[in-house]
Amino acid sequence: MKIKSFASNGPFRSRRGLILGVLRGLGEHFGISTFLLRAITIAIGVIFAFWPVILVYIASAIIMPRESKYEFS
Repeated sequence: MKIKSFASNGPFRSRRGLILGVLRGLGEHFGISTFLLRAITIAIGVIFAFWPVILVYIASAIIMPRESKYEFS
């Protein structure tokens, strides 16, 4: 029987991220460059004001599970 961690099924917060690991975890999950996600996030923050972006980022950090330290196969 194989055990799959919850973080491997969906997006997760990376342990190697800069602030809370949200954007790096999303980039790793969807196969998108972390730099590109950060640039898009900053551009959206400049266009729509930073408060909504910050609130969504913090909510994502609370909701998304943290990357597992151990690899389950």
